Amino acid sequence: MREQTILISLLILIGSFHLLSAQKIIEGIIRDRESGQALPAANIQIEGTLRGTISNDQGSYILKLDELPASILVSYIGYASERVTITAESAQRHDFFLAPISYQLEPIIVTDEDPALRIMREVIRRKKEWRANLQSYQANAYTRVVLENDTSITSIMESISTAFWEKDKGTRELIKSRRQTSNLNADENFASVGVITNLYDDNIEIGGFQLIGVTHPEALKYYEFHLEGQRQRDNQIVYDISVSPRSKLQPSFVGKIAVLDQAFALIDVDLKPAEMVFFPPPIENFDLQYQQQFNNFGREYWLPVDIRVNGSIKIGFPGLHFPSIIIRRISRLSDYQVNLPLPDSLFRGKKLWSIDSTSLQQNTDSIFTNNPEVVPFTPSEEVAYTTLDSTMTLEKAYRPTGPLARFIKVEVETEGENHKGKERNTKKDILQDLSPILQFDRVDEVTVGVKKSFSLTALKFDILGGYKSGHRNWFYGGKFTFFRTEKSRWRGQLGYSNNTTQRYSSTTYPLLFSSIHTLLGYRDYYDFYRNQKWDFHFSYALPVIKSRFTMGFNQEKHGNLEKTTDFNILNRHFVQRENPVLPTGQLRSLDLEVTVGDDFVPWGIIGQNHLTMRAEISTNQFLNSDFDYQLLQVNLDFRIPTFLRRRLLPNVFDVHVSAGTSSGNLPPQRFGTLNGALQIFAPFPTFKSLIGKPYEGEKYLGLFGEHTFRTLPFELIGWQWPVKNNIGIILHGALGRTWITEDHLKKLSYYPVYLNRFHQEVGFSLNGVFNLFRLDFTRRLDKKEFYISFSLSRIF
Repeated sequence: MREQTILISLLILIGSFHLLSAQKIIEGIIRDRESGQALPAANIQIEGTLRGTISNDQGSYILKLDELPASILVSYIGYASERVTITAESAQRHDFFLAPISYQLEPIIVTDEDPALRIMREVIRRKKEWRANLQSYQANAYTRVVLENDTSITSIMESISTAFWEKDKGTRELIKSRRQTSNLNADENFASVGVITNLYDDNIEIGGFQLIGVTHPEALKYYEFHLEGQRQRDNQIVYDISVSPRSKLQPSFVGKIAVLDQAFALIDVDLKPAEMVFFPPPIENFDLQYQQQFNNFGREYWLPVDIRVNGSIKIGFPGLHFPSIIIRRISRLSDYQVNLPLPDSLFRGKKLWSIDSTSLQQNTDSIFTNNPEVVPFTPSEEVAYTTLDSTMTLEKAYRPTGPLARFIKVEVETEGENHKGKERNTKKDILQDLSPILQFDRVDEVTVGVKKSFSLTALKFDILGGYKSGHRNWFYGGKFTFFRTEKSRWRGQLGYSNNTTQRYSSTTYPLLFSSIHTLLGYRDYYDFYRNQKWDFHFSYALPVIKSRFTMGFNQEKHGNLEKTTDFNILNRHFVQRENPVLPTGQLRSLDLEVTVGDDFVPWGIIGQNHLTMRAEISTNQFLNSDFDYQLLQVNLDFRIPTFLRRRLLPNVFDVHVSAGTSSGNLPPQRFGTLNGALQIFAPFPTFKSLIGKPYEGEKYLGLFGEHTFRTLPFELIGWQWPVKNNIGIILHGALGRTWITEDHLKKLSYYPVYLNRFHQEVGFSLNGVFNLFRLDFTRRLDKKEFYISFSLSRIF
């Protein structure tokens, strides 16, 4: 029995020696045999497998062989391929010197059609055939991103991952390990294979643009193809074809591709986005080159073996300019597994990449050392990895210049300052989430106060207080929010305030903004009343449809306030209107609010799809309220893409609908409003030809729309200056009115801004002036008046 155990142990030990000897790492450099010049991105393939690697920019490579002997094939377009067999006894270093192939170009017969068109038709036809049978794949990936400024390398990031592709579900990536230079944290490492950027696809997403691929079924409609020459690879002809866009409007590529004869397959592409792929501020320049190789590994499908991105991005603002961010990215894809079932869990949710936490807990260096897809560093990258430390931050590397640069501070903390730093942090904790309250209006005059927010586990508190000089009284209040976690679907809120309230609220003009308008001697936009209020609300969120349902109870005590000042800092002789006398008493109400879609963003800076519906009821009978009414309000924003939908920023039509109706005896404190311009400031959605005060009423309806053409009109006429400066055209219009019954109108102590017909206006805007503003030119149709106003640019 003992002898049998010893024999089994010896067999296991011998088997282990065999396994150890079956693994081998080889490395070397690939050069031109005649000139000695290094050949970057040369293809090194383990024959009979779907594995291999590429050389770096200086021709160096490293490859791990799991089984021996192994046949290695090294190829490069325009050179004779070399094949070598690696055994256990072979040396670790293997340099390859490839012989260039001189090829006599056959005479091209001149016809009405460029030969490249025939070649590309066949490429597209062949792709349709083999792509029909390709259902899924996964591959091991290695990615390195090197960032530089104008003088040196600023950071290096690496990742090892598994990339997945499924025909109907798209791409996903699982990060197994990552490392970076010492001046970066792990969460700042964004190196990834880009969930397989495949330039063989019909549509390629780059920076939010949907670029038309050069093998798209309708590529001949969008591209000019020209046969530039021919080379050889392994006794096969390789066609060199130039690519340029036919249209100046659709996002597309410019560059060159290499097509392998007989197979009619892309084997190498060198493309960059064409000039119509431009980005809005703060991006001043986007100049990236995309290079990729493909291999079928002796089989049916042509799969990417790498993706290389090189170029620079320039960012700047008026008065603030940053150094160019120079980017060098290389990703290597290997060890493909084709048409295998992929787990559904990979494609749950919209997140394109995730972290394999188990793998990340292993020793990072050993994972990288033993991984066959690691592409060797260049000497400059090796130096950067050893010299970049935590003090050489990206903030320092990309320090801005310009008139506003002095307001950008880069803090560097030394060991001797640690104690002072802790003291500063203590002060910072005290002041954290502490914000001032500063307002001015004709009723309260100057309002000064402070607001403090703080959290305790799952509870949040907001308290505020201050003083109003006009009536010489204090204001105070607070809000208590309770929820299990930040992502909790349930949310509860209890609040109290004793403060001045606007008679009509507006998300368009916050009080601080209207205060400046009033201080400059213009008509105060709001009316006010004193309000002592308790409220309790709870809500429930449905993340699937991005919605939240909120129900609550309000108890308010309303009181009147008088105007106290006509002051303005310009010393203008302007008398502000009196603050209206309102019905007072106890208001108790129940309300229900439903929000669906994006979080609302005011001023029309970005497009959005958002719906808010609110209902409120106040009754004498059930709530013992001094007011008796029912109120329903709706606000709807939606965006419709129109032209050039492949662009990051297509032409769009934005619509805002604001409507409300009521029954019973609705007090003026609950009137609905349609906003006008704050003098010459008139953002979307407002009536740009209504100055100083909104329309108000028991019922109201407003329709606001604008079509953003962006730079398209200037592109069509060939005027490049506004295109390069991102100046666009917007057509806008508005229609709306309010309703107040005659009986209610007679009871009011003031005369409201009210129109018993529809307000109508149309106009156009220059968008992107100085990259910040838009100029609006508006014609009011019901009065035949013309207005000029401005607001912030529509960016997205």
